[in-house]
Amino acid sequence: MPIEIRNVSYTYSPGTPFEIKALDNIELTIEDNSFVAIIGQTGSGKSTLIQHFNGLIVPTQGVVEVNGISTQDKKDRKKVRSQVGIVFQYPEHQLFEETVFLDIAFGPKNMGYSDEEVKQLVENAMKAVDLDLALLEKSPFDLSGGQMRRVAMAGVLAMSPKMLILDEPTAGLDPITRNKVLNLIKELRDKQSITIVIVTHDMTEVAHFADRVVVLNNGQIVLDGIPKDVFGETKALKSIGLDVPPLTALFTSLVNKGWNVPSVVLTLEEAAKAIKDELGVGKNVD
Repeated sequence: MPIEIRNVSYTYSPGTPFEIKALDNIELTIEDNSFVAIIGQTGSGKSTLIQHFNGLIVPTQGVVEVNGISTQDKKDRKKVRSQVGIVFQYPEHQLFEETVFLDIAFGPKNMGYSDEEVKQLVENAMKAVDLDLALLEKSPFDLSGGQMRRVAMAGVLAMSPKMLILDEPTAGLDPITRNKVLNLIKELRDKQSITIVIVTHDMTEVAHFADRVVVLNNGQIVLDGIPKDVFGETKALKSIGLDVPPLTALFTSLVNKGWNVPSVVLTLEEAAKAIKDELGVGKNVD
């Protein structure tokens, strides 16, 4: 279920003194079962772009199609939103029902599912985000921050989307909970074949989990490719105020000091192997 974005521009408050062009001639395709990270400075257009993915925003110019369905037609947007779910930054702030069950069930109920179907969808979504079913009748506001975020994710997953869009999914979480949430997102892609798109400022998250990186600046795509290629463009990234992952920065420094190691290293495993190879660790010495 690809998303096709063709020649898309978007302007806030057109024709007023507050007019801002947030997107400028965007061309982008999100393929099935991919894990795409969208990065860029604040104000680069990231959040505006992802809101086009399920018709929350309609282009000022250009076309957005989800599985061949245009978001331009108002009557088709419900179909699009049933296939593309968005979890916004700090989604726990959007929880409002008395119990975990009612919060997760809200979407499926409004889609017209029977009570039995809703119950099954809620339980399946809770299992998918590793939430104990014993929490069903608890207030979502009595849960930990990480649990609340997973309840919010479950509320989107209960509508059985083919694509999950997450805006800063680990913002405000402690390191342990952040890793749990990221591993959970990766499992959803691997086990349920859900296409994942995340917006994030954390370059380490991008390096470890994404298989494609899209870089925005001033409403335009300036880089697009696999993480190693994108993070190899250190000067280009720094010129727009972005950093590379810490390991990449370290190995670039080592290369500059004369080490014979790759300049772009994304994982600890790659780093350990590169250093062992350079130092000759484990090699037989005649």
